[in-house]
Amino acid sequence: MQRVRNVEIAQTTIPVISPEDLVVTKILAGRPKDLEDIRGILRERRESLDLDLIRETLHLLEQALGQSDLRPVLDAELDRTR
Repeated sequence: MQRVRNVEIAQTTIPVISPEDLVVTKILAGRPKDLEDIRGILRERRESLDLDLIRETLHLLEQALGQSDLRPVLDAELDRTR
């Protein structure tokens, strides 16, 4: 899976992160607006998201940061958008 893709806008190439990485960054930020954004992404793209990749990335971040509260945020938001 390509995690960054380039988009052409007005003859300028802009790198854009994947929806999976956007979900991860929103979970890391953790503000109410970020959680709302995650719910919107899940509602619109749930079927095409690589949830395993999101979980694995969150797991690696939890290990690196010495915490265990990131994957539960994803699970809670998945439950809310079912």
